[in-house]
Amino acid sequence: AWSVSLPRVEVDLYPGGKPNTLIIAMDTEWQFENATYIGDLLQSRGLRGGFMCVNEFANDNAGLVRSLAEYHDIGSHGEDHSVFVGQPRRTQANRLRQSAAGLAELSGQTIAARTCSS
Repeated sequence: AWSVSLPRVEVDLYPGGKPNTLIIAMDTEWQFENATYIGDLLQSRGLRGGFMCVNEFANDNAGLVRSLAEYHDIGSHGEDHSVFVGQPRRTQANRLRQSAAGLAELSGQTIAARTCSS
């Protein structure tokens, strides 16, 4: 279905009826509202999701972020899409903290801000 620009998600169970772990990665920049459909599907099945958000796009979709946060977890994917490569560790950590603080304000959740080695 994705080949015709129609994302498709199905929730399935492992053999024996045990719920599986489901990881969905979605690039929502130009269609952030698609997160609504994924969130609704997961919630209808009694599953919680984690939505990693880029702040610059989350800010433009604050109502959606708040709605998702009512049932799902919100995480930071950075404040924007500028690269971290070559930046000092302190700069990277500050950027992550700022992103987490902004998303916490939007979502009402505590957002973890960690670098890979912390």
